[in-house]
Amino acid sequence: MVDGIINAGRLKAGDAIMFGPDSNGKYESTMIKTIQRKRYVQLLSHYPLSASLTINVDRASVASAEAGQCVSLALKRVRRAAIRKGMVIVHKTETPPRGE
Repeated sequence: MVDGIINAGRLKAGDAIMFGPDSNGKYESTMIKTIQRKRYVQLLSHYPLSASLTINVDRASVASAEAGQCVSLALKRVRRAAIRKGMVIVHKTETPPRGE
């Protein structure tokens, strides 16, 4: 399971993706098994000068997610040790992304 915010585009369960770069600058191919989105509830204060609070309630399974949404992705046949902070996910293409 990997967590993050989608910066651009749309992801669907079953999409072929690539994640990386690893320590050698390579990207690995995999598939999205399932997607979960965080659900939030906003609590409004009864006092005029108090701020409203946003509280995380739980996660809900969804078929797709789009830019700006915070998601958790279950990836097919990926070991936890293969994932590290700072990696990105992109749609699978013939040529992998180049590191910058």
